Amino acid sequence: MDVYKIPTIALLLLSVFNSVSTVQFPTAVIVQDWVEQMQKDLVSLIDAESGAQNLIEIFQNYRKHFTVEHNDAQQLVESAATDIEKLLLNRSRALKGSSKGGPRAGSGPCDALDWPPE
Repeated sequence: MDVYKIPTIALLLLSVFNSVSTVQFPTAVIVQDWVEQMQKDLVSLIDAESGAQNLIEIFQNYRKHFTVEHNDAQQLVESAATDIEKLLLNRSRALKGSSKGGPRAGSGPCDALDWPPE
């Protein structure tokens, strides 16, 4: 009997695996549907967790307090560059004055920077 036991078990296992392998892999259309659904779920999860919808509601509720204006990017960059140049110049002057023992020697670092520029 032991001689037939191993082939019988092997035949039984092969028949089980054969029936399992008849299950078809999802088609491309089904996989595409799954992908689209996962994308929708992910977007809704991110929206819910990030509070993006809350920002929209806040803007709608307080719209009268906000104004939207056109700005000139080049002018903003030039203005920022000018402010940075003035800040660095004032800082340089303050450092030179404190190293020479000038009138600002011993004053705090914030006093010597003269910010905001005039």
